[in-house]
Amino acid sequence: MISRALNLQSKEMVVTVGAGGKTTIINKLALELFQTGKKVGIITTTKIYVPNFKQQEVLLEKDWQDLALLQAKVAGVNKIFVLGKTLEHNQKISGLAEKQVNKIQGLNIFDYILVEGDGAKNKLFKAPRSYEPVIPQGTTVVVPVVGIDSVGQVLKEEYFHCIEEMKMLTGRKNEEKLTVSDLAIILLAQAGYKKNVPPQARWIPFINKVETVQNKKDAGELAAYLINAGTEEIIIGAAYKKEPVLLRYVKGRWE
Repeated sequence: MISRALNLQSKEMVVTVGAGGKTTIINKLALELFQTGKKVGIITTTKIYVPNFKQQEVLLEKDWQDLALLQAKVAGVNKIFVLGKTLEHNQKISGLAEKQVNKIQGLNIFDYILVEGDGAKNKLFKAPRSYEPVIPQGTTVVVPVVGIDSVGQVLKEEYFHCIEEMKMLTGRKNEEKLTVSDLAIILLAQAGYKKNVPPQARWIPFINKVETVQNKKDAGELAAYLINAGTEEIIIGAAYKKEPVLLRYVKGRWE
């Protein structure tokens, strides 16, 4: 279970960033927590498609000023709540500002809040733009997600989002193939996915889409880079599968 791999405690706020399975991870995590009787709020700071949970309620407000109304709607109701501003024509929910997420967390009405901190347009991977990722100040866990199937793909917009930022961080040029070390650079850079991480938050990379023998080899190599850089927790898996976690690294050992 993803929730077990993240070792979540009560009242956590988990933010996923990066690309290669963020939404799948959030949705899987929401279901896991909900099925244990927890009240879960899903919030995006970008845009997400409306999830399709059997027991969910979508709450849309343009300014989120009437927080008492939100408290009243959530009180005593056992559902997965999806919070956003508006529903756009493409069935995407537009996201909330960071200060709005902070206010909602301050209400203490959810057992867990799950936040999508940046957009990737369904591409294999990306580097954050100047205003990304959006990680609220109360975040307790940051999960940078990387699809390991991005290794070996040529650097162009067909496969990747924000390729100028990727090129700037890695030194790669257009049409060059992305390597495992490139992924490590983007994850570990202060202008990459170490950016905006609150001091109290645990930083737990999720190396996703590990299915083939080559995927496993690449995932192991990426994990080695991260461990050598001092990363204390790593998850390796395939989020869409029934058993989404293959391996978990915690402070010096694999589980």
